[in-house]
Amino acid sequence: MLLASTKPHQLTPPLPPLTQPDLDSQAMITALREENVQLSQLLTAQAERTANLEKRLEELLSKTVSPPNYPSTSRTFFCQPYAPPPNPFTSPDIARLESLIRDTGQALSERIAALESQSDLPASPEPKRRIPREHQAPSASS
Repeated sequence: MLLASTKPHQLTPPLPPLTQPDLDSQAMITALREENVQLSQLLTAQAERTANLEKRLEELLSKTVSPPNYPSTSRTFFCQPYAPPPNPFTSPDIARLESLIRDTGQALSERIAALESQSDLPASPEPKRRIPREHQAPSASS
């Protein structure tokens, strides 16, 4: 009988109105998610470029011709074989960039999770927060 006479809004305290910090948090979460997607795409593109460069390097190395063996005389001059300019992105650089992008993506994911846990706004599909006992209405049996 007691439950029938109480109004639904009396069972739980009203939710606080949305404030500016909540909107800022949601905007930051959205921006971080977009940046995470962009970094993932950049990492994928860099990995594809690295694979293509390695494949091309293998092709070029397989076509390398060794100079013929000329008779050695004091009048023979040997030119240095052509060496292409060094690649500005060496394997350690590429590995460092991939690691940096991976670490940044991980840090962004952790930051998004932290902001979502601080925000009162509903996050991505996760279970709803439980109301602490002190905010719950007294049970009908008491």
